[in-house]
Amino acid sequence: MVKGWNEASKLIGSNPSFPITLSSTLEEKAQKENQDMNAEYFIAKALEERKIRNYGTILKYGDESISIYDLEDTGNKLIQKDNSSLYKIEHLNVEFEIRSDLSITRTMDIIYKAGLKYSKLEDLLLLSNHPLSLSERGIKEKPSDWEIPGNIAFDIIKSMETIESSGYSDIAVVISPSLYAKLFRVYDKTGSYEIELLRHCCEMIVSPYLSGLIVFSKKGFYILENSPASVEFLGKEGVYSDYLISGKISPYLIDSNAAMILK
Repeated sequence: MVKGWNEASKLIGSNPSFPITLSSTLEEKAQKENQDMNAEYFIAKALEERKIRNYGTILKYGDESISIYDLEDTGNKLIQKDNSSLYKIEHLNVEFEIRSDLSITRTMDIIYKAGLKYSKLEDLLLLSNHPLSLSERGIKEKPSDWEIPGNIAFDIIKSMETIESSGYSDIAVVISPSLYAKLFRVYDKTGSYEIELLRHCCEMIVSPYLSGLIVFSKKGFYILENSPASVEFLGKEGVYSDYLISGKISPYLIDSNAAMILK
């Protein structure tokens, strides 16, 4: 088109500039859309580091709060009583600013780190930072001496038996890295590692966000998600573009008997 315009200009003896140009507004829009797409990609990769959500039942939940009614067990009948407690859905958010005058490869570090920070906030919320979380709502038990080989595995198996006696199955264990490392000790002069006692009876989740361990039923652990994690472009000031990762979510251990906390 430009070549044809120049040839026509010579024929008519005039040389005006080519009239069709990409406005700076459209250029900024195209740059922003490309930046958004890339930011979302790296955020999504970082959010794959969320662990605890993979071991519960995720439900879409439209309300901003959770009402839980007391139960009464009369032996052959369960009654949902009038008394209730109200809990809120938590709003998690991480804001970050990136330089929009740099290529996406030069800003990957802050984008990915923002996603990791959100992942940590969510794992902490589901594990402990909510009244309905695993460690807050579950039953707390005193552990045995974990310096003795075999005791960590035996405590886990004992907790599994307690949970299963309440009717819950599909057991998982969240364990700290230091305790997980202790499972690779030989116990009872058998030549076997302690972890061999657990390999076929439960799933193991290693998390740095707790001390001790939590044994729980995946079928008794729900995750109520009002808004899934998403990335939003907030605006631009100077060379910085402002973004927000946010979501609304809450853990819901439906029964205290579905989790045992040892620490």
